[in-house]
Amino acid sequence: MVALTGRANSGSGRSIIGAVIVLVVALVAPPAAAVADRDTEYWSQAQISGAVGGGVTFTSTVALRHDDDAGRHYYTRMESGLAWAVSTHVAVGVEYAHLNTRSGDRWALECRPSLSLTLKGSLGALSVSDRSRFERRIKEEASSTRYRNRLTLSGPKVTALGLRPYAEGEIFYDLTGERLEKRRVSGGVAVALRRPLAVTLYYMLEGRKSGDEWTDVDVLGTTFTYSF
Repeated sequence: MVALTGRANSGSGRSIIGAVIVLVVALVAPPAAAVADRDTEYWSQAQISGAVGGGVTFTSTVALRHDDDAGRHYYTRMESGLAWAVSTHVAVGVEYAHLNTRSGDRWALECRPSLSLTLKGSLGALSVSDRSRFERRIKEEASSTRYRNRLTLSGPKVTALGLRPYAEGEIFYDLTGERLEKRRVSGGVAVALRRPLAVTLYYMLEGRKSGDEWTDVDVLGTTFTYSF
């Protein structure tokens, strides 16, 4: 989720926004034939977030996902976590998620505790953050440990419209199986609604590895946030 903070609109800001959009389009645009064979999913998420004192932020999230051209509910996640801002440029977090995932007619349970480290900085008018996360995936049949790394580039806030564009890339590496199992590239815009509400709209291209084969999926997503 992109924070709705940043400098006012300017000529350089508009240039950065355009560069971010072009970058995302260039990264995710595949051959037309490949697009025709891909599934389209819809991901929705609602979360509450706010400071609880001492530089600590609490966030609680409920997420739903629908596949089969957004017609079948197959995933539910409930997650809560605390993030501590160690400094302006460093934050550490601890999270716990409860997931239910559907395969055919069967629903599988997963419990997922995790630890995160986020480094923050800037590159010209862009805000840059890099989040490393280690998560333990406790499943009914087996458990594993996974490493995720997510790089986010956020443009300056367009004050007149109350929006902020961003682009992200993320990889998922299974430490137990010693293999790269998932990759994501996405772009979207965070929109400030009437306070304390905000919404993020995005497009994502997700690649999933099964055996030696990669399958790409188009994702349209929304995240609604209530800040206290």
